[in-house]
Amino acid sequence: MNKLQNIKIPHKNLSDVPVELYLRTESEQIRFKDGKLFPTSAHSQLTFEFSTFFGAFSLPTWCGHAGLDQIGVTLEMNGTGTVTIWHETDKAETIKLRDIPFDTTKEQVSVLLDNLRGKTGILYPKIETNDPDFVFHGGHYWTPTPPRHDARLTIIMPTFKRERYVKKNLDLLFEEILSIQESSINLLIIDNGQTLGSEILPEGVRIIPNKNFGGSGGFARGVIEALDDRSTHVLFCDDDIQIEPESIIRLQALLGYIDEKTVVGGGMMFFSKMTHLCEIGARYESLTFRLCHKNLDLTRKDSLAKYDLPKDMNYFGWWFFACSKKVFKDEGLPFPFFVRSDDIEFGLRLVEKGYTMASLLGLGVWHEEFNRKVSPVMEYYVYRNGLITMWVHEKGLAGFEIVRMFYKRIFQRLTTYRYQTAHYILLGLEDALKGPDFLENLSPPTHHTKMMGEQTELMVPIEPSELIRGKFKKTPLSLFARRIQKAIGFITMNGHLLPSAFMIKGEEMSDPGFLVEDLRAIRRDVLLRHPAVLYYDPIIDQGIMCRIDRKKFFYLLFLSLKLGIRVLLTNSRMVQKWKSAHERFTSVQFWRTYLGINQ
Repeated sequence: MNKLQNIKIPHKNLSDVPVELYLRTESEQIRFKDGKLFPTSAHSQLTFEFSTFFGAFSLPTWCGHAGLDQIGVTLEMNGTGTVTIWHETDKAETIKLRDIPFDTTKEQVSVLLDNLRGKTGILYPKIETNDPDFVFHGGHYWTPTPPRHDARLTIIMPTFKRERYVKKNLDLLFEEILSIQESSINLLIIDNGQTLGSEILPEGVRIIPNKNFGGSGGFARGVIEALDDRSTHVLFCDDDIQIEPESIIRLQALLGYIDEKTVVGGGMMFFSKMTHLCEIGARYESLTFRLCHKNLDLTRKDSLAKYDLPKDMNYFGWWFFACSKKVFKDEGLPFPFFVRSDDIEFGLRLVEKGYTMASLLGLGVWHEEFNRKVSPVMEYYVYRNGLITMWVHEKGLAGFEIVRMFYKRIFQRLTTYRYQTAHYILLGLEDALKGPDFLENLSPPTHHTKMMGEQTELMVPIEPSELIRGKFKKTPLSLFARRIQKAIGFITMNGHLLPSAFMIKGEEMSDPGFLVEDLRAIRRDVLLRHPAVLYYDPIIDQGIMCRIDRKKFFYLLFLSLKLGIRVLLTNSRMVQKWKSAHERFTSVQFWRTYLGINQ
């Protein structure tokens, strides 16, 4: 018997995770104690099922990429009742596979299902009992088919002064995994901030002080260290996450069955909406993102049946990304981007080389909301690194296409008063045009600190009020009014050509000319004649204050025209330069020198 994944009840150290991600039942029917499930004293009739994110068994990956045909289900229980095994297809059909009575003389109920290769959807057990003394201890899915190879995993987690997250994940992983499977799973914490203590660490955990060369430098350093250990695979994890240890247990099992040309990614949910998926993989093309399964409700059975079906993706985010170490030996290390786009560039690299991307139900993390990281500096990295990625991987991209893409995004920011964000996008474009020598000779932490220190368009705490809520929920304009506004906005560059006398008063928040918009909104027509706007996120009660500034608008418009001409004149040369530098920039030797390892 080869265990594939556990059937779990909620983890005592993850009390904030909704029960609906573990099991499905009426909440008043159950209670938990010491890792076991019991009926409440008031309810001897108990029905519950594991058609959930952490409880169900997903067929597309296990019986597709992994090639399994036989799957077993084992449940450990005391009492009497009935187990039913169900198959929920990706077409929302529910099929009963087995009915199995159990009684007090049998502590384990097992069933083996076959002819599953190529099937889709999910399998899950449903348990019904009238026994007031019933106890559920746990269970697991398994297969009689041995793994193709022994998978030994090194988890790489770069961090920069996020001790709270690191300690919580370390405690979780040690209790559930490292203390039990210390010979086959190790944890490398890459300390970019060099602030973690030197206290005694448990077996299988190492802290590596590293230069602050961002996530790219942290993951690259981790790979270099892992290449010399006994592991066969690596798992990339962000530091600002919360993870259910079961995700790593089933990942390790999966890695034993898939080939070296298959990489695995996990989904991301936000802390503020723990039952909904932000994405599981994405497609990136020409500065545009298309997230896979965005906002998928993970409490719905039909959503779970779709989770790891093939998707039109070309990269996985590095909050949870795993592959064989051979991938790095064959295809190189991360590109030295500091932050942003390193996972995108690597994914595009693998797609070009014919790698397969797989996901699996139950693989995922909860992540800090991206809105907390909104800033002009992050936009600088997105567009600088995004342009370099396009030059390296997108064939036949003409200079005028790049100019058109940048002009669209810059004009959006300029006409919505986000002048510094527009300026930092232009700085990203300018630095990308400097070529590979600029990136190689750059001191990333010095450059980053300088840009951060010059930011003024920052997220600030906002005290919520009825006035802000009322303006935030303001009824949108009618279609006719929006068309009129757009026409006037086009002629006047969204009010930047209008004399101040034509603007609505907007000095104070209570003034009619002071608007409140969603943090990521780009509604130019709504802003016309309104001189001030608060871009606001009601989830975290933070926002950015912006005001119309005609001087900045025309200065940045002129700067964008100058840089556009440079792109048109140098595009072919930039493509050649960045492509030529790519192999060197992703080599182990480059990174050892870049990070000053063994110097």
